[in-house]
This record gives sequence, structure tokens and C-alpha cells, in this order.
Amino acid sequence: MELTRNDYDMDRSQFVLARSAGWRVPDLGATTMTAGAPRGATFGAQTAARAFYVLQAIVESDRPLTLTELAAKVGLNKSVTYRLTREMEEQRLITTNQDRAYVPASGLFALAARVMSRLDVRQFARPYLLRMSELTGETIALHLRHGQNRVCVDLVESIHTLRRFMALGESFPLYVGPSGKTILAFLPGFEAEALLRIAGENGYDRARIEAQLASIREKGYMAAIGDQNAGVGGLTVPVFGPAGIAGCITISGPAERWSIEAMNEVADQVAALARDCSRALGADAHLPVPPVL
Repeated sequence: MELTRNDYDMDRSQFVLARSAGWRVPDLGATTMTAGAPRGATFGAQTAARAFYVLQAIVESDRPLTLTELAAKVGLNKSVTYRLTREMEEQRLITTNQDRAYVPASGLFALAARVMSRLDVRQFARPYLLRMSELTGETIALHLRHGQNRVCVDLVESIHTLRRFMALGESFPLYVGPSGKTILAFLPGFEAEALLRIAGENGYDRARIEAQLASIREKGYMAAIGDQNAGVGGLTVPVFGPAGIAGCITISGPAERWSIEAMNEVADQVAALARDCSRALGADAHLPVPPVL
């Protein structure tokens, strides 16, 4: 008895990945492998790889996937894909919606939350704050989400005598200021809706905030003068982790120096650094896109 590449139900890219990980699979150019070769670890790794590809496809998709779509996307037949999804459903990693299409489930978010809770976000983000400081010379602050608020957890002071003062531990609602709004822009729709309702009840202009959130999602950052403090310019970029939006980095300074023009000049470089920071924190290369409200 001989096994061929087809017995693995793996496409070329998956085959290359399996080989690079050290799994015992045939060469790309080979057509067979002998059945007498040790295969226990190979098939175990094969099953794990298949499950990973299926889960990754569901997580990365911008919409729910049916069984047929999912099988086609990962290059497996429907029966194999169904067996894998059933096991992941039992583990609450994925579930199906009303159309019987697959979406991430609570178990996956719980795992991501545990990972995030063990990460020292400040440690991972600090090098990127320092690089932004070198780039701009202004005050750099890392804010993390804490419930309905954002909290300043790390700072790099401006090199200038005249600068924006900020205190560690400073906390404001997510609908207040560029930092909070940048986090709010990337929250799941139901969470954002609840916060927007609270903002309206507290006298904030909900329509204006919604327009700002749409702009943040489109540009990938927020640049504003006097949005929270008169005479202060702020450039804010989102920071993502494995479970989605984790916080943001804000660069702030006096508006006469840190103007809209000055912010726009470095916005692309700052956003690129924030993406690198997000990947260091475990966010996927394809960073999360929030649902439209």
C-alpha cells in the first residue's frame, strides 16, 4: 500500500508549510510515500494542521462561511471539513448562525482573552513608543481599554519644554477624545452601540462621534486639534491583539507645533509602527475590521 499527496487533502501552500514545520510528508515533487514509514505523528500533525486551516479561514473571513465555502477555501472535501467543524463546535471555538454558516464562538474569544491577560502589553509596545518619539519628539502615550474607559498605562515624554502633560492612570470614557474614539471605532457593533447611546445620554453629539468613528476606520488613525483639550493636537493609531482592539497609541503636543499638517506628514509611518506593534502582540497580519454599525 502506498500513500500519495492526494491522501493528505493538502494544497501546495499547505504542503510547503507542513514541510517547513518538520512534518513527515512527501516531497512536493514526489508522488508517493511508503506505507511502512512512521506515520503516527504525521497524521496527528495533519489533523492539527487541517483544524488550524479551518479555524483560521473562519476567523479571517469578513463574513460567515457555509460548509461548502469553507471546504473550498481550505482545500478539503466537505466530509473532512464537517468532522473538523463538529469537533471545534463541541469545544465552543466556532458556531453557526441562523443561516448555518460558521463564525467564531465564545470559547475562542475566551482563549484569546486569557492570552492577552498574560501579556505585558507595555513591554511589547514600549519599543514602538520610543520609535514614535524619535520620529516626532512629542508626548507618546499608550492607552488600553478598561471596560467602558481607556486608561493611560505608559508614557514617553516630549523632548520639548512646551509639551502636552499627561499622567499615568489617566482615564476617560471611550467616547471622549481621540484615544477613546480610536478604540471605540474598532469595537464590535453591539458594544459600540451601547457606548454611543451612553454618550448621547450624557450630552455628547452622537452624530459627530459616529462620523469621527467612520473616518478613523477609513483612514486607520485620528488626527485632530482640540477634540478633548483646547490647543492640543492629537494623532492616535489603534493597537490590536489576538482578540481584536486592545488599545491605542496617541501622540500629542501643542497645536502650534503639532498641527494637522505635522500629524498628516507622519501619519502613515506612525500607522505602520502601530501595525508592527499589533503583530508583536499577536494580532493577525490581516488586522481586524469592525462590523459596520
